[in-house]
Amino acid sequence: RGKGLMVKTAKEAINYAKLCGFYVISCFPNFSSHRILNAALGFTTIYEIPRLQLAKNASQSFSTNDKIKSDNDFLLFYSERQYKAEGFTNFYTRDQDFFKWRFLNKPQSEYENYVIESDGSVMANIVLRIYKNELNIVDIQYNSEKEALALIEFAINRFHSSSFEVLTVWCPANSKIHRVFEKYNFRNQY
Repeated sequence: RGKGLMVKTAKEAINYAKLCGFYVISCFPNFSSHRILNAALGFTTIYEIPRLQLAKNASQSFSTNDKIKSDNDFLLFYSERQYKAEGFTNFYTRDQDFFKWRFLNKPQSEYENYVIESDGSVMANIVLRIYKNELNIVDIQYNSEKEALALIEFAINRFHSSSFEVLTVWCPANSKIHRVFEKYNFRNQY
């Protein structure tokens, strides 16, 4: 503690990432690291990403959507799509390799992946994490509002059919999807 190891290690990681051609580095620091990232490494806090929470008594179940299927092994085709953060010029690519790396090959938790697909190609998906007494929405990708609503309603149904106490999602406050989650009675618990 206090010997600058975090800053030194972070600078080396940042330089290596630049050499590898990375354009964006995002950090999700804890309270004590936040100040160091901004002051010593030049990071900027871009906006609040609140943890929205849905309690069972604050939500309803929805009719079953037979178009949503499980693909926990990511065997379907996930086309390479670029997602732009609203209001920013940076983008990142999500493809089958990304999803396999993040949720199958290097899992930090137990994940469930549900998709809307057409002829073996994924049109939209939602990844749920099982953590203690919570079900967390950790990723949602979609092309239309209709797909987003179907996936969110599916996650709410999955939540209602389980023993989980809460359903959560980390969602940028300035995003369109944040307002959609609020319409389903997800609330910021801070």
